Amino acid sequence: KGTAGATHYMGPCTPAGQSPHHYTFMALATDLAPDALAPGLTREEVLPQLSGHLKGVSGIVGRFVHPS
Repeated sequence: KGTAGATHYMGPCTPAGQSPHHYTFMALATDLAPDALAPGLTREEVLPQLSGHLKGVSGIVGRFVHPS
């Protein structure tokens, strides 16, 4: 589950009236089969299973402001 408690990706959403928030996005390339990891795993559950399987990692930091 994500930090909002959802089991799906909801995207960044800076609360209205707050200063811009920074969000870090990471993409990880592995040699695992697409169905090798069970759906709904937390970050803490996924990371140990990636040991020895990472082929590349990239990341970007985005700055988001509520549109109101």
